[in-house]
Amino acid sequence: MKIAVLEWMCGGGTSIHPWGETPTLPARDQLQAFSMHREGMAMLASLVEQLTEAGNEVYVAISRELQETRFLLKLREAAHVVLLEPSHQSDLLEHWRSIAQSCDQAVVIAPECGGALQAAVEKLGTLPNVLVNCSGPFLSTACSKLKTARALAEAGISHPPTLPLQALTLAWLKSTQDLCRTARDEPQWIVKPDDGAGCEGVLRLGRNELLQRHAQLLAQPEPLLVQPCLAGAAFGCSAIIDARGNAHWLPPATQNLEAVGELEQGWEYRGGEISLGGNQVIPPRRLVDAALRACGTGGMGWVGVDMLFDLHSNSWTVIEINPRFTTSVVGLASAYTGNLISETLQLANGQRRELAGAFTQSVSFDAVGNVVPLASPER
Repeated sequence: MKIAVLEWMCGGGTSIHPWGETPTLPARDQLQAFSMHREGMAMLASLVEQLTEAGNEVYVAISRELQETRFLLKLREAAHVVLLEPSHQSDLLEHWRSIAQSCDQAVVIAPECGGALQAAVEKLGTLPNVLVNCSGPFLSTACSKLKTARALAEAGISHPPTLPLQALTLAWLKSTQDLCRTARDEPQWIVKPDDGAGCEGVLRLGRNELLQRHAQLLAQPEPLLVQPCLAGAAFGCSAIIDARGNAHWLPPATQNLEAVGELEQGWEYRGGEISLGGNQVIPPRRLVDAALRACGTGGMGWVGVDMLFDLHSNSWTVIEINPRFTTSVVGLASAYTGNLISETLQLANGQRRELAGAFTQSVSFDAVGNVVPLASPER
């Protein structure tokens, strides 16, 4: 089969330079934008490797700014590369549509920021039986953290209290402070973009800092939300939604989040670990299934659910839902005995009803795509 893998950060959606603002993606934080670019490269490389191993012809779009890099040289060994000049979103998506139109299937990997993912799915979704991505109400809900919060609340699913920043009041801060994780003897809250991806644009602020910076934050062009910063271990839980709408859950991956920026008020995603065997922590199936159902119809292919696990209360909290491939695919593909990406597409288009392989190898992985096998504990 001919399969197009269209990744936003490498494929013309933004500049490689972390300090360069582009017309298609808000540059809210230079370091975090660079982190998103590395994660995009890692996901693209993983998908290309697996799909070519399965005997497919893979086509990728790459910005000309990457043409002198080792990344592109390696990519050319496995895939057909279409070089694109950085362009405005409408021009870029016309190029992507042209590539996808010549293929049997296409997968879009793009951040929710600035409506990038939704715009790409809308543009390519008109091609018959080609695009393997979430769409419809599921995509619309998951691309907005406020819509997600409201949908989860209506379904009775554990989720941090979420408020638009412009609606912040002292009474709300007081009502949520007992839920907050404390640092420097002060409760902390999270401020994040409604359409953010990963750690992009996320801040952790104490009460005084939040109140002092409130007006400054409101002046930003994108809508911001505020939540209490909950305690717990961060996990990325991935699923493949098949053609019948059933979710096939994969082993959860820990999320290694490192404090960065001024006063360590932001986070950077550094990768994670998939630990199989007796020490494996798995969220309740009914909880994660209910979280996906709360987003509505239109789920298809790979989705990720970011969660917190509180060891003291043995409870899980859903943080957000990613209606696309996530960086956990790097580790999960290596932990699996078969070809996980090929089987993902087969499940999504109805050619397969169950995964054929098994997860047998514990691994750690970083945000650049490096994977290290780990000794699996006794079952």
